[in-house]
Amino acid sequence: TEVKNGNLDVRIRFKRKDEIGRLADNFNDMIDQISSQINIIKKDRDHLKELHKQEKLFYDNITHELKTPLTSILGYAELIRANGESDRVFFEKGIDHIIDESKRLHAMVLKLLEVSRNNVMKNELDKVDAGLILQDVCESMIMRAQRYKKSIAYDIDKPLIVFAQGDRIRQLFINLIDNAIKYSLSFSNISVKGLHVDGKIRFIIENPSDPIDADQLSRLFQPFYLGHSKDWEKGSVGLGLSIVKSIVDEFEGSISLVSQHEQTIVTVEFDCLKTLEAEKSV
Repeated sequence: TEVKNGNLDVRIRFKRKDEIGRLADNFNDMIDQISSQINIIKKDRDHLKELHKQEKLFYDNITHELKTPLTSILGYAELIRANGESDRVFFEKGIDHIIDESKRLHAMVLKLLEVSRNNVMKNELDKVDAGLILQDVCESMIMRAQRYKKSIAYDIDKPLIVFAQGDRIRQLFINLIDNAIKYSLSFSNISVKGLHVDGKIRFIIENPSDPIDADQLSRLFQPFYLGHSKDWEKGSVGLGLSIVKSIVDEFEGSISLVSQHEQTIVTVEFDCLKTLEAEKSV
């Protein structure tokens, strides 16, 4: 009766050597087997919940990353259609940008297909010039800034070598500058810097903005948190800064975000010593 009501802790404690004794032993063994199977089912259930959570986070993440190059491609395509070949320099630059972003989009889709087939992705690090990547991102995002009636000014030392994955570093910069564009004040000039400071490689993105209180600042790197809910971009799900944080952590860097004097300042640093040690080990 206890077992029927769900109590699997009950056991028959007496010992007999006849048929009743064997029945009692078999009953206890049966309860042990049932308890073991239920524990396995609970573990499988919890594992499936975690897999579902990771799958949803991956889907939201990749959707956010696919949106950025598509927006950039659409922006250049619309301008080229409007202006034609009247500005040949811009026409060539726009075509090159569309081709480059299309290739990057294609590479992202291939990675997505690899993950969907449960293939293990190799996270090999390369020697990349993050300064060149940052400059390229700034130039490609200028058109997006202009659509918001804003501008981007950059001052980047060369070279700024880090051991990382070029695509991941590009994602880092795209998300930071995209946030600066979306959440800066109207007619803002966004400042982007890359420099060597005290044995570190430092990147600074600064933009005029409304003040952000301490509670919001402490939560901005959390997934799905929208600190500027009153004016978020349609389709935004609050993943940009959490992606940035995961990339910085992946390459053992640091990131800080401060709001002062009506300016939002994001600083990302990578240790040059770690870069040199990685170079020696390659």
